[in-house]
Amino acid sequence: MVEADFRKWLAAIKAKCTESGHLKVALAVLGRCLAHAPAGRDGLWIDAVVAEALNERDADAMREGMVEELFGSRGTYGFSGGAEEERIAQRYRDKAAAVATAGFNRLASHLRQLADSYALQAEHDEKRGPYRPE
Repeated sequence: MVEADFRKWLAAIKAKCTESGHLKVALAVLGRCLAHAPAGRDGLWIDAVVAEALNERDADAMREGMVEELFGSRGTYGFSGGAEEERIAQRYRDKAAAVATAGFNRLASHLRQLADSYALQAEHDEKRGPYRPE
């Protein structure tokens, strides 16, 4: 029942926002919200119905909104020489692998890109000291 309600709600949002001309921004905002979706009953870190919606061919703005929210949710942090960034990168690689295994390849691709951005930051921070400018 909950899955059907979510799908119906999402379809209504898409219809109303297409009509008003605000679909892309609405999907981006929705993606930011879906970044906080609960884990699925099947053990996946995100509910499968939400992952399915984020994986749809026309859900690029939603996926981008989700990635923006995940990136921004890190909060404040201190210099770790790249160690913390590498842990975060691995966490997103693991999440990407899990959703890819479940068949949500578009969502996995966006999560891999997020992991890659953290890995690049880790590599950058590893090469500099905590008090040296970039």
